[in-house]
Amino acid sequence: MHKGVNTIYLILFNGKVKTMSSIFRLYKASSLKDMKIERHEELKEELDLLKIFKKKQLRIEKQIEGCIRKDDWLNKTVDLIDSLPGFAKTLSFVCATELGPISRFKSRNALAADAGMHPCVDSSAGKIKHGRIRRVGRKLFRWALIEAAHAASRTNNPVAKYYKKKAKQKKSNHAAAIATANKLAKLMYHILSKECLYNPGLEQ
Repeated sequence: MHKGVNTIYLILFNGKVKTMSSIFRLYKASSLKDMKIERHEELKEELDLLKIFKKKQLRIEKQIEGCIRKDDWLNKTVDLIDSLPGFAKTLSFVCATELGPISRFKSRNALAADAGMHPCVDSSAGKIKHGRIRRVGRKLFRWALIEAAHAASRTNNPVAKYYKKKAKQKKSNHAAAIATANKLAKLMYHILSKECLYNPGLEQ
């Protein structure tokens, strides 16, 4: 989906067309046929594909909501995870089904490690150095955490501040997302083990 959206914006930019706040409004606009753009047919094709994708996305989201409502444990777990910054029902559902019962994990570091979010530690000459994250664990769980980290960066809470701080330190949004995903994993352990909704006071 992101590739298609980027292609649409590139076509509009090259055609010197002012981008609308919603590209779906562009598809419905009667002016689409009158636009003097060299890649007019490609633009229409990308918009058609995007509409198909959105329909499929809505259908899958409804199916997920149906699964959540049928299972009391899943419903409760999804609600708890959904309270974390950057999460929504779909990402919360992915995390809940990937994790299973929180009793499987002895600590917040164990949960982070399950997603491959715990950094390698090198101890030498009395010094401890944290390296890159281990590329092991549940890939789908790791993906959901990183997606949530990017989404959380656009909110107004301590998690977003943490993301921006890491982005400045590491000079990389990707590295900041990894660090924030690790933080979210540890917050997730807390709210699930305590059965409490997230609140910014947890990070004080």
